[in-house]
Parts: sequence; structure tokens; C-alpha cells
Amino acid sequence: MDSIPLISASQLKPFTDVLEQIGCPIEQYLHQVNLPTHILETPDAIIPERPLWHLAELASQKENIEGFGFLCGENGAIEELNGIENWLRPSPTLYHALITFCDLVDDVSSDAKFWLVKRDNETLFCREGIKSIKLGRWPVEQYTLMVMLQLIRMGAGKDWQPDKVYLQTETATGFDETTVLNKAKIHIGQPYTAIAIPHSILCQPLQKTNQAKKYIHIPNNEYLLCSSNTQFIDVMRYIVSTYLHGEYPEINIIADAIGLSSRTLQRRLTRAGTTYSDLIQQVRYGKARSLLKEDDIKLLDIAYELGYSDPAHFSRAFHRMAGVCPREFRNLQTERQT
Repeated sequence: MDSIPLISASQLKPFTDVLEQIGCPIEQYLHQVNLPTHILETPDAIIPERPLWHLAELASQKENIEGFGFLCGENGAIEELNGIENWLRPSPTLYHALITFCDLVDDVSSDAKFWLVKRDNETLFCREGIKSIKLGRWPVEQYTLMVMLQLIRMGAGKDWQPDKVYLQTETATGFDETTVLNKAKIHIGQPYTAIAIPHSILCQPLQKTNQAKKYIHIPNNEYLLCSSNTQFIDVMRYIVSTYLHGEYPEINIIADAIGLSSRTLQRRLTRAGTTYSDLIQQVRYGKARSLLKEDDIKLLDIAYELGYSDPAHFSRAFHRMAGVCPREFRNLQTERQT
């Protein structure tokens, strides 16, 4: 028997929010797709995904809105991804954030499949639909495109638009409902949904968010100046950076420097959505970016400066973060300056 696609009930909210804004009877819609009305009060609940697709199709048809999925996606889709965005924010690059998203998205949808495909001058951010669900495929395709675009804009900026978009459907209606894809060349009937991203954007850091600072209590009566997990990670990156000069700073050294035990520091990092080894990778990557912009510094010297015993290890670690090797990154930076 085929598996039953499941999804977090929180994913209903972008759709019901739009229905509420245009004055539609939400409870009636939920009843028609066999979803209990109280489900909106329990966003952490798990529901079958098929009724959500049915709801999107029903609303699109009954309200005569060809771009219903576009509207729902633009209306705050990322906020309903069960906090996944907060886990992406510590990522040092857009590439790393998207890789992390591909790994974490099954916390929201059991059958969600996202991945990256590298080409010569670009990388495709891809998604495969659920083949067993037919009804609602196009509005859900619209919604998914908006989610993917908002994720990319975490690094590319809020006004970024793609040049190429690939759709699994044979349909391309409803684009009049949105302006964020009006520059894109649309390819329909493709094996997967995808947005093309230039490599020069993928290896850039995420856009900063404006958050008010405040003191947050930490167990064992320790305090750190932080507005969020992201702020804590920023503080730790700065501290680790001062210790990273030609050798790997062990966690006990860093923990002792800030007055914590190694175990407490590891717990704080886990709570912030990362680990000590990931933190080291992020700091190394940040330093590598800066050093690679200096053409007169050899790659070998950069590797040793960052505490790598083998330049090949440096190259592989950098590629995991940026999606390109150090030499290719340096070439991209040179091209951007000319």
C-alpha cells in the first residue's frame, strides 16, 4: 500500500488567511474537504495532505482566482513552516540554508522532496510534487513556488526575481495575480518544479533582520546579550573567530573563555539550532570568504590559516558551504568586480 502523505496543520493558515481576507466562509470550506474546523486551533497537529490540496483547488475554482496559490504563498508561507526559518537563519550562506531546508522540510510534510542541482553557471532549487495527488496540483504548485522564492530571497534580497522557472504542470495560468515572477521565462511540463539561482547569489550570506536586543535568561544564572538564537550564534561566531588562527579551537577552550562548561555551551548551541562543529565551519567559511577576495593570498596559505591540515579538506568544507570550490568562488568575485 502506498504511503499516506501527511502535513503539518500549520500549512492550512496561508490558505485560510487569504479566504478570510476576501470574506469567504472558512468553516464551510473545511467541511467540504473533510477537515474538522478545530484543526485551525491546533497548528502542530498532523493531517493528511490531500484535503489541503483539495481546499486550494476548491477555493481557486469557487472564488475564480487563477492565482490563488500565488496569493497564499506571498501572504506569509514561510512563517508557517514550523519555525524552520529560525533554523535557517544561522546559516552562513544561502546555499547552506537551502541545503538545511531540504533536510528539515520533512518535519512539515512527510512526502516533501526538495534538492539542489548544480549546472555550469547556476543551481536549480528543485521540488518534486506528490504524484498520488492530482486535484489541486496547480494552486499548490503556485504556492510552492512562492515558498521557494521566499527562501531564496533570504539571501538574494526581498526584491530578487528569477530569470528561469520550471513547472511540473502543463498549466501556466494565474501569473497576473503576482508580479514577482514577471521577469522569468516559464518552462512547463518539466519533471520537477525548479527556480534557477546564479552561483554568485548562492554563496552570499543571508540578509540581516532587524530585531530588538534584550537580555534572555540562560540556565545556571548565566546571561548573554541576545535577541534570539541568531543573536547568540552571532556572539559565538565572533568569539570563535578570535581563537581561530592556524589551529582548531577546542570547545573546552571556548567554553572556559565565556565561563560555561562544555556541556552547557553545547546545549545552548543545540537550542540555537546548531552544533559546535557547525559553528566552527561557519566561522571558517566567513574568514575564507574574506581571504579569498585577496588575490595575492595562496589557497594553501588560507587553508593553513583556518586550521586545516590538508588543503583538500579546506576545499571540500568550503564547497559544502558555498556550493562552489574556493578557486571558483575567487573567480566569481573577480567577475563581479569587473
